[in-house]
Formats: sequence, structure tokens, C-alpha cells
Amino acid sequence: MRKGYKYFLVCIFMLALFLPSVQKSFKIVPFNSLALVKVPEGMNFPSLSFNSFLQNSFQDSVNLWFNFTAGFKPLLVRMRNQIDYSCFGMAHGSIVCGKNQVLFLDENLKAYLGWQVDKELMEKKVDTIELLKNQLAAMGIPLLYVMAPGKGDYFAADLPHQDLALKKNITYYDLTLQQLKLHGIEYINLHAYFDRPGAVFDHPVFSKQGLHWTTFGACVALDTIYRKIAGVLSFEPMLVDLTHDTISTALRNPEDDLAEMLNMLSIPHVDTLAYPRVICTAAHPALTKKPKVLFVGDSFSYIFGFSKLPTQLFDPATRFWFYMRAEKDFANITPDLRDLNRVDLQSELKKYDMVIILSTDGRYHYGDYGLYRMLQNKPVAAQ
Repeated sequence: MRKGYKYFLVCIFMLALFLPSVQKSFKIVPFNSLALVKVPEGMNFPSLSFNSFLQNSFQDSVNLWFNFTAGFKPLLVRMRNQIDYSCFGMAHGSIVCGKNQVLFLDENLKAYLGWQVDKELMEKKVDTIELLKNQLAAMGIPLLYVMAPGKGDYFAADLPHQDLALKKNITYYDLTLQQLKLHGIEYINLHAYFDRPGAVFDHPVFSKQGLHWTTFGACVALDTIYRKIAGVLSFEPMLVDLTHDTISTALRNPEDDLAEMLNMLSIPHVDTLAYPRVICTAAHPALTKKPKVLFVGDSFSYIFGFSKLPTQLFDPATRFWFYMRAEKDFANITPDLRDLNRVDLQSELKKYDMVIILSTDGRYHYGDYGLYRMLQNKPVAAQ
């Protein structure tokens, strides 16, 4: 009996030893899209040479190759992540676990807490925004800077205690607001709007499992921006009705993007969100208009495309310049229309009634995203 038990243990050990190789060679269990662990393109078994063997680079390359291509790795990674999250409340990579199952992205959390703030950099960035404002004004185009809130503001009570205790007295939000006022730049502070005392929304404007504002939150933000645009361009805004909605616990992309980044076997659904069917009406159609607006900024503008509200408020020619890298159409936000490095920006800007720079707290230090430098035919400095 004892001898049979030993044979059994040896068989289990041998199976555990060779099963990953068998899986790698024969794909016994398909894991096409099971995990976010991907093999880099061109990752092949390294070639052996006399020099690479002596310099130990061949051995290191073999280890790296095996590390990326071992059978069952996606499953094992997800199992490890699931155990760490479910048992210890831990996440890997750039995700930070807060209280009440709220997830944060590390860089945005640092921005909210005011870590690594560079005052001189922020002053230079707003100086550039003022130069851009003046150049656009000469073309008859007003500039509006939109300060979007970050998730840290909305879920401040759910931040980890050890991080919240280290919050600095000044953040990029404070510096940006100060500099915008100093330079006389037209702005709208959604950061304060979402975080104002007594602010109560019908539905969550941020999700626990996502990085950005929800579809409902994006609609609230865009309605607020639209009314500001109407004031600057002097027309009567349409009435935006957000009361016709669908309530669901099945989150739509990208409202659970941080949960997806956890890369686990099973992701708990902890949000109940609203998906509005927006209805826009004009009390006096002759007094309203659909302006051509250019949005420049980060992924918080990207979410507007999922709400379908821009197509009702703005002219079809309205565009979004995503990080000044690619042009996007809100009617179909996913594909890139053009590479902005191949566009005559000076001519393109003349098509618009207004230019809007929109940043969240994690991107305030990006300034105008390099728009002014590109207009001057200067290389955009790496962020």
C-alpha cells in the first residue's frame, strides 16, 4: 500500500512536470483569449551560437522564451490573481484595490494624492495653452479648457488608508486651476461640479470597476460642456433629457476596464449602472445650432462616443484628436480616421467653431497635448 502511494506521488510529479510541455505542443485545452498574458510577436526559440553561449545570453533568452510560452501559463496566472484578490484583496500590475471593491489605477491615484507634482512643468504647460489661445483667437476660434474629475475625487472615501494618509497639500488640479485663472483662459471646472457639496446624481457617474466616468456620467459632463459652449457662442442650447434609461449590472466596455485588467478567472459584478437613451429637444429651433467643435485630450473624451450624445448636440464634422496622435469621429469612436502627423493642422482648425482641451487629473500636466508645438511645426516633446 505504501509502495503504491509512492508510485502515485511520482506519477503526479511527472505529470505536473511534463503537462505544460504537452499543452504547449499539442494545445490540449484552448486558451485563445483566456488571459491578458500574450506572447510578444516574433518570440521564437533563440538560436544558439558560440558567443551567445559563452556570454550567457543564450541561456537568458531560453528562460525568457519558456517563460512566455509555457503551457497553461494564462490559466495559472489567472488562478494566482484570483487567489490574491479574493483572499487577500491584492491586485497585480498598476491596479490598486480600495475599500468596498473599488478599483483605482496607480497613476491616477498618485495624481489625486498630489505625488510627484512638478510646479515648474505645470506653469510651462499653461503658458503654452495661453499661446495656443492667442493663436486661435487670431483665427476667430475660442478656446475652452475642461477640467474633468478623476476617480479619486468621486471615491475618496474608498481610498486605501495608507495612501490617503499621504495626500499632499497641493496637486496638479490645484496648480492647473491657479494657472488658468492667472492666464485668463476660459475654463469649466467639472472637477468641482461633480464634487460640489450636496451634489446628488440619479445614477453613478463613476463605476467601481472602471477608470472613466460611466456612460451616464459622460452624458452629464457633456451636457454641462454643451451649455457652456452655447454661452460662449451665443445660441440657445437644446434640452437634454437623460431620464429614459436602462438599468443593468452587465457593464459595457469600457466601464469595467480596470476589472478586466485584474485578469482573473471570475470578475464579480459590483456595479448597477444606467445607460440613458438621450432625447434632445429645441424649444426654439431657429435660436439653436449644432456647432462644429474640436475636442483635444485623453480617453475621458473617448467615452463621449459610447453615449451617442455628441451626434445629437454637435455638427457631424465635430472631431476628437486623441492625444494629438489620431483623429476620431464620435459617431464611430473606435477606429482612427487619420494620423495627425500627416494633417495640415492650420487648415483643419479653421473648420471649427470652438476648440476644447479636456483633461482629467492624471493628465493635467499634458497641457495642450502638443497641439501648439505641432502648429509651429516643432517636434512634440515626449510626455
